[in-house]
Amino acid sequence: MIAFLVILPLALILGAWIAARVSVRNSRLSLTTTGIVIDNHRRPRVVVPIAEAVRFEPAPPTGPFAGLRPATCLLVRTDGTRIPVRTVASPEAGIGVDALNARLATLRTPG
Repeated sequence: MIAFLVILPLALILGAWIAARVSVRNSRLSLTTTGIVIDNHRRPRVVVPIAEAVRFEPAPPTGPFAGLRPATCLLVRTDGTRIPVRTVASPEAGIGVDALNARLATLRTPG
């Protein structure tokens, strides 16, 4: 009985960790001259024009197991809304919030 009480919560935590990793791996982010395409796993595609994007920022860790959560970020729009982005990697930009913001800055500058 004690083994069940210990193993069940650990199995649930492991299952949640695997589901989070799969969700991040199956999500896509693309920064192009036409806009930012956010393809979060199991969510509808969101396209944000470059002119409406301010910056990317890291998502704040929440919950008791925040350390097990994969890195994600938020796209801040000019109207103040934040769009969750499940991946911090883009083929055009690289990996990380700083790389995404650098790519966004280059897309804004003409020439």
